[in-house]
Amino acid sequence: MASILDIQTVGDVLVISTDTNPTSGGGTDAPVGSIALCEDGSGMFTKIGVLFTDWAISPINVQSLASAAVVTPVGDVNDAVSVTALGIAMFVANPSGLVPQNFKILKFRIKDNGTIRALSWDTQYVPMGVDIPLSTVPNKILTIAFIYDSVSLTYGCVAVAQEV
Repeated sequence: MASILDIQTVGDVLVISTDTNPTSGGGTDAPVGSIALCEDGSGMFTKIGVLFTDWAISPINVQSLASAAVVTPVGDVNDAVSVTALGIAMFVANPSGLVPQNFKILKFRIKDNGTIRALSWDTQYVPMGVDIPLSTVPNKILTIAFIYDSVSLTYGCVAVAQEV
């Protein structure tokens, strides 16, 4: 059974150290067995992962834009896409780049500019227990999570949260 050796915050990441095997390399060093959590702005933390091998914590790679007719995430690079003032219907193209690891999570946070906007999704985005949203709600944040499936080569929509 692991013991908690140290708890520290690095930027908006909380690291709970459960082993004494430090890493070497870029980013913030974190020992094997550490649990990485990210603060969401309200004082709550979301689990990023558990460190099973030597690993340096890196920031989440977010593709940020105000508005675009077409958005193409980079599948092996982007962890999230943030759209802050969508002013036109948006098509989300299949991700470019290398094939991501199985179970990679790709999140979208979309807010329009005060007018309902249509959303359309390319062929690799599929419902996986949750329907994929086809429009925004004016002035409300829409958050969508997909998990990559290396067997079907698709991103399954597993969560949708609409600001109320």
